[in-house]
Amino acid sequence: MRRNSPTAFTLLELIIVIVILGILFLISTPRFRSTYENIQLKSAAQDIINLSRLIRQQAILKQAIHRLEYKKDKSDRLRFIVSYKEGSEFIQDRDRLTDIKIPRNIEIEIKKKEKAIYFYPDGTMDEVKVELSGNERRII
Repeated sequence: MRRNSPTAFTLLELIIVIVILGILFLISTPRFRSTYENIQLKSAAQDIINLSRLIRQQAILKQAIHRLEYKKDKSDRLRFIVSYKEGSEFIQDRDRLTDIKIPRNIEIEIKKKEKAIYFYPDGTMDEVKVELSGNERRII
């Protein structure tokens, strides 16, 4: 005589699996959020590095001092203003007005009295410390 073997899951087994999956999801969600914020922070830092390299190249090419300033507006935009020295005044380079989208939780700070970075025709720049910080991490 043959016993009837179960061919489907019972309701109790399904509920246990769903509860286990829910617990795993709750445990892993904060880690994914932290990883995403770290990626955003690194991306913003890389954008600023790339812009600085471009301005340095422009200063060498045009043989003029270039200045990089930043202003954060109310939206998620960080606006970089590039200007170059002509005579005794700085003229804003309209072609190099750059917006970099950064998340609201990322802050930028230039550790210098004047909130600008100067690039010189000989390829040097002012010694400056730029600090980007997010909720849990900081990049210098």
